[in-house]
Amino acid sequence: MIKYFRIAILPILVIGISSCSSIFGPSQKKIDAFIANQNRIIDSTSTVLKKQMGIPDEISKNIVVFGNSHAKTVLINAQGGPMTSLDNFELAYLLYQSKFDRKKDSILCVNVHQYQTLRTKEFETNLISFEDAKKYDAESTKMLAETVSYFKERGNNVIVLGISFGAFVVEDLLATYPAIADKYIIVVGRLDMPDEVWKEFSKGNYVGFKYRKGKPRIVKFTADEAGMGGGNSIGDKNTSILAAGLGYKRFTELLKDKDLSKVDYFYGTKDDQVGRLSEDEIGFLKSKGVNPIPFDKDHSGTIDGFSELYLRDLFYEVSKK
Repeated sequence: MIKYFRIAILPILVIGISSCSSIFGPSQKKIDAFIANQNRIIDSTSTVLKKQMGIPDEISKNIVVFGNSHAKTVLINAQGGPMTSLDNFELAYLLYQSKFDRKKDSILCVNVHQYQTLRTKEFETNLISFEDAKKYDAESTKMLAETVSYFKERGNNVIVLGISFGAFVVEDLLATYPAIADKYIIVVGRLDMPDEVWKEFSKGNYVGFKYRKGKPRIVKFTADEAGMGGGNSIGDKNTSILAAGLGYKRFTELLKDKDLSKVDYFYGTKDDQVGRLSEDEIGFLKSKGVNPIPFDKDHSGTIDGFSELYLRDLFYEVSKK
């Protein structure tokens, strides 16, 4: 998901950073610096907002919040990647892309930490095992579940969003904890990741998908092509292994007895990072009353299409309750 964001953000950054402008637009270094600064601003604002809202420490330490603290509807995000740090500006840009009107659309955004984003230094210096990844991913799912429960108990309408790696976290949430949120939005995930993919990831390697005559084939990828990674080679390997810690799960089995009536699912038929849904995965979703919406696009294009065409409408659907 990183690759998508950096490319998509360029036009707005050309406007937002006049000092960086050239006939080729801002340099990647200046783009990264701008995003880092925006993340610092959001983090600083979040600290104040959480105190004003009286959010208890056990929840506050695991989240970053921004938006309207008095909003009835809360958008809780499970970050994509996986990455070794929390990127709040990515979520803010998603809302910008969705054409949310800050004057009319009353929403509080909550970005939930994952195990590794609370331990960035550790994850960029010590190589983890596949068994470690399973435990760490379970902790990430637990943090998401506790956040959802807290805001539901406050009386909020809750939308849970999972894109890319976040899609797997939300699927794990649905498989492991009661479906208490008002809406679950899953974008560019998989229910049953092919064994050839997650097994390579479990070794710290990267693979992805290329299409020929509409048929996917699995090929070697870099961390950047896979849309994830840490700050160095160890971080890159660890995020790959973390992805396998959820990717190995067979969610068509884990979710077969679960309530999916509040789920909306979006996928790309040319997804290069997680692959398109198989006919069996599509059939499973339909058997559970979920009609998955396809985009004839790759991973990043599907995220783009979803945010522009569907996110705001799904927000209104929940906020009217």
